[in-house]
Amino acid sequence: MKSKEKPSRLTVYLPEKAREELLNIANNTGLSQSHLVVLATHSLIANYKTKGNTIFSDLLGIGSNLNGIDSNRYTIAVAEKESKYEV
Repeated sequence: MKSKEKPSRLTVYLPEKAREELLNIANNTGLSQSHLVVLATHSLIANYKTKGNTIFSDLLGIGSNLNGIDSNRYTIAVAEKESKYEV
């Protein structure tokens, strides 16, 4: 008999606008907000495994300043951090 792994709990703080949009999607799809966040997380993990850090530059838009984050700086910082761990 397989034992079910108990899901761990994670508290996530969202900007009000994102929370409103998530609620709207939940209402439109009939899925709970929690289920949508789990689906998004699985999608992020699968994309990261396939494409690596390029997904972040795709999400942030290379060369743009989205929500105060300079995506070029972020991409460079992530690449530098990764290169420290390469063997």
